[in-house]
Amino acid sequence: MTAPPSLRAQLLSAYNMSLDLLTQDDSQVDAFYQFWMQLQSSLSQAVEEDSLDAETLGLAHQVVSTVEILASGFLDLHKQTTSITVSLQSDLQQLFTDLHIDGQNSVALVSNELGLVSSILLWTSSKLTGV
Repeated sequence: MTAPPSLRAQLLSAYNMSLDLLTQDDSQVDAFYQFWMQLQSSLSQAVEEDSLDAETLGLAHQVVSTVEILASGFLDLHKQTTSITVSLQSDLQQLFTDLHIDGQNSVALVSNELGLVSSILLWTSSKLTGV
């Protein structure tokens, strides 16, 4: 009992596509999702027909585990980025609420505060992207 070669090729393609998502833009996520759903259907059918060998089943587990790890990592990163953004927006709103514009000194203060905000954004971005 051996899985069809196309199923193994699809599993390897799914693995490669999931890794490629790390370097491609978001437009590829929908294509991957459609491919993933089709692969899931093919795997379910092969299981029902009892046509998966141990090697293909092991490959399927490896691919699913890799995709799950990547997806969980991206979800965590998204949650952290959202949390930082909300916190920064709140801090900026409070900063601008606390500012009292009353002449040249206030212009210098606003300029200094904007420079600080810019530095914070650059630092945050570098920590999130690892650059």
